[in-house]
Amino acid sequence: MRAWPAFVFAGVLATTGCTLAGAGLGASIPQYESRDWQHEEIPLGTTVRVRVRSVGGDSANADVVGRYGGVREGFLLITDGNDREHAVPISDVLSLDVKTGSEWKKGLLLGATADTVIVIVALAAASGGNVSVNLAGH
Repeated sequence: MRAWPAFVFAGVLATTGCTLAGAGLGASIPQYESRDWQHEEIPLGTTVRVRVRSVGGDSANADVVGRYGGVREGFLLITDGNDREHAVPISDVLSLDVKTGSEWKKGLLLGATADTVIVIVALAAASGGNVSVNLAGH
């Protein structure tokens, strides 16, 4: 019976892994919000993702990610991660999204869900499969 405290402690440590990994992975995924860039003021230097119409009739559109540089002479200016400025014709801009953060919360929830499933399966296995959940409360 002395093994149970160690088993529970090890289980808690082991089952937080998916939650933490999910939050970490989610933090690396940027979150964007669509903006009406022609009517809203967007601060210079804001990280944006611009959907650009395909060039030469290709079926795929392209995304340009970088820092917003404003509009000048019919072009939307975007500076990429290598400090190169790109001038996108306004007529080719399909949408503009502003970076608002990351997806760490969604990653955390997905990881916590996986950890919960692991705990339920481990409890079921430890009890010989006799685990029942009463969601109705009766």
